[in-house]
Amino acid sequence: MFTSGGVFPALSAAYDDPRFSAPHPFYGGQKVLKTFVDSLGYGSEATNFTGDYTRALKLASDAQSQVLVKGADPADALKDAAERLAQQTGRQQAA
Repeated sequence: MFTSGGVFPALSAAYDDPRFSAPHPFYGGQKVLKTFVDSLGYGSEATNFTGDYTRALKLASDAQSQVLVKGADPADALKDAAERLAQQTGRQQAA
């Protein structure tokens, strides 16, 4: 998948392949893939989603559609989505 389509692998054992440390002609011979592989070693916090994630994602997507398709004001569309999410979940909005 990486060779034919550029899909960066999730399997860390794949990074031992020489192509991930080889100079890349498109980038003037820089070892850009090695930079990406090396950056994967840095720690990051796990992302935890609440049970309301899918509901929030749907409302955010709907707000985006309102902006892109119907020309709604982005701030108003997101404010409305946040209000609807708070109403549907019983959660308070962040300040």
